[in-house]
Amino acid sequence: MAVQIFQQRRDMISLGSGFYFGPKSSGKTSALQREIEHVLENTEGTVFVISRSEDFQELTEKYEGIVIDLAKEPFNPLFIQDAGDMSEQDVVFLSKIKFGLAKLLIGSKLPKLTSLQKYLIEQVMLKLCIDCGDLNWSQYANAFQEMIETYQNKKIDKKLAAIKTDLHDIALELNITPIQSDSILLKDTFLKELEELSKAVSELGKLAAGKDQFNIGSYRLVIYDLTNVAKEETDLYRLMAVEDFWTRLNGNAPITGARLLIDDGDSLFLHYDKYLLMMYKMAKVHGFVITSVIEDTLTFLSKKSNFRKVSGYYELYSHSAGKVAVLKQQFNLSAEEMDWITNKTAGQKLVICEGNRFLVKAR
Repeated sequence: MAVQIFQQRRDMISLGSGFYFGPKSSGKTSALQREIEHVLENTEGTVFVISRSEDFQELTEKYEGIVIDLAKEPFNPLFIQDAGDMSEQDVVFLSKIKFGLAKLLIGSKLPKLTSLQKYLIEQVMLKLCIDCGDLNWSQYANAFQEMIETYQNKKIDKKLAAIKTDLHDIALELNITPIQSDSILLKDTFLKELEELSKAVSELGKLAAGKDQFNIGSYRLVIYDLTNVAKEETDLYRLMAVEDFWTRLNGNAPITGARLLIDDGDSLFLHYDKYLLMMYKMAKVHGFVITSVIEDTLTFLSKKSNFRKVSGYYELYSHSAGKVAVLKQQFNLSAEEMDWITNKTAGQKLVICEGNRFLVKAR
C-alpha cells in the first residue's frame, strides 16, 4: 500500500458516519478540528461539537461560532418541537432519547431506581411523546399523578399482573436486571414507588420551568461546552446535547448537511449505546454525519460491534503493539498497516473509508 496523504472529503461518501480510535495525545482532537474546517470551508453544512470549548476556541473565533455552556444555558430536556410533523419512527426514537434523560435526571433525586420505576418512566414518557406536540416536565409530572390516582381509585391487581408479565421484556429492552422477586409488585410497594417517582419528577420541574430550546440563529459552528459540567454529570449533559441536536434536525427550519462530533464518547457509548446506535442508523437515512471519538478502542469494539454495521469511516491512531494485534482481526490489518499504527508519531493513522484504506502521515 502506497503511503499517501488523505484529504478528508467525507461529504462525498454515502456512509460518512464513523469513529476516531486511539489513546490520549494520538491526534484525534486535531482530526476533529480539521474535519470542522473542511466542512465549513467546503460545504454549506452546520457542525455541532460536544466537547470542552478550549480545544476549539481558535476555530470558534475564526468561524464566529456559538458556544452553549451546558451547565448554564436554559435547556429544556423534554422540549419537542413540532412533534406532530415528525414521522412515528422519529418520535419513538426521540422518546427513547428522552427516556434516557428522564432516567438520569430522576436518578439524581432517587438513590436507586427500581426496575418497576424504570418501566413506569418509559411507559409514561413514550405515551406523552407520541400524544403531545410540545412536552414539558409539568405534563410529565401530571401524567404520573393521574396514574397514581387511577391506581388508588380502581382495582390494580390485574394491572399489576399485566405489568409483571411485561417486566422481563422491558428489562431486556432497557438493558436492566429483570425482576427477581414478587414483593415489588405488591400493591403498597407499587403505590409507594409510584409516589416517590412522582415527587422526583415534580421536583425536577424546576429545572425546565419556562425554558425553551436555545436559539442558535444562523451559526454554522455550535459548541456544546462541557467545561463547567461536573465530571459525574458529563453523560447526562452529553445526552442532552444529542437530544437537542436531534430536535433541531426536525424543527421548523430543518438543518441540512449537519455534522455531530462527539469528543471523548467512551462512557456515553458504553451506557447509552442503544440510543447512539439508533442515531447512527438515522444518520444514514436522514443524510447527516456523526463522528465519535473513542479512546478505549478494544472495549468499544468488543462490546459495541453493532456499530460496525452502520459506520463507513474509521481513523485508527497509534496503539501499543499488543492492542494492534487484537485490532488485526477486527479490521483485517496487513503487516504494513500494523507497523504503521504501532508507530508513536502523533497524528499518524490508518483511514478506512468504505473499503478504501489509506496510510496517513502526521501533519
